[in-house]
Parts: sequence; C-alpha cells; structure tokens
Amino acid sequence: MALVAEGAKLRYVVRCWSAFGLPLPRRWGPSGVTYEFDDGGRFGFDVEIRHSLAGLIMRYKGWLVPAPPECAEAKP
Repeated sequence: MALVAEGAKLRYVVRCWSAFGLPLPRRWGPSGVTYEFDDGGRFGFDVEIRHSLAGLIMRYKGWLVPAPPECAEAKP
C-alpha cells in the first residue's frame, strides 16, 4: 500500500498484492476508497474495501481521540 496526499487527506492506495508470497494480478485484488484526515483535532478515518466479484466487503468510518492523561498514568 502507498499513502498519497490529496489535499487535507491521506489516501491509502493498493499498489500490488500477493497470496502465499506469490504476486497476483492487480485486477484480482481488493479496491475501495480509504483515507485518513484531521477532524478538528481528532484522527478521522473512512475505510471501504470492495472486490470486483464480491462487491462491498466492509465499510467503516469514525474518529479517535487521545486518552486523557490520568488514563495513561493508571496502574493495572
């Protein structure tokens, strides 16, 4: 995979793929639109995985925020 900057987004692009160490034709592989972005100080993402025969396999999107400092200092 490669990260490609597109404006304020970083898009993930599948450049090649393989199975059991053997390279496979790109057209047999997965596709979709996957990117990450800054969502007002949060880490935002949008992930879509498709296949030409199976159609939409999965899709999810959302955001992450850092844990509060008191959580990082908590002892197990």
